[in-house]
Amino acid sequence: MACLSMLNEESGSGSFVVCANPIFVLAEPQWQEGAELTFEVLESDVGSLLSQTGTLKEYALDGQPFWGKLTTLERCVSTHQGLALLRDKPALRGALTIINRV
Repeated sequence: MACLSMLNEESGSGSFVVCANPIFVLAEPQWQEGAELTFEVLESDVGSLLSQTGTLKEYALDGQPFWGKLTTLERCVSTHQGLALLRDKPALRGALTIINRV
């Protein structure tokens, strides 16, 4: 389980706000440019991430900042072991393309 946040550009304070929590990362993140961070999240936990598809943003995964672009966020049948008891709940699978590690 992890927490995904994004930079709150409107506040001007440089603070991050949670946009999806918890997320279940499907593979250990590879932080080089062009790598994909894939994850699953319950639809009820997706928060403000839903409106970010295709947008370049500064994100943080458990407090580790990086620039990325949400390339997909689509309904799925969850496969992550952490969601095994919640298979009846609507889930989404997302992919963030890593642009640059901050």
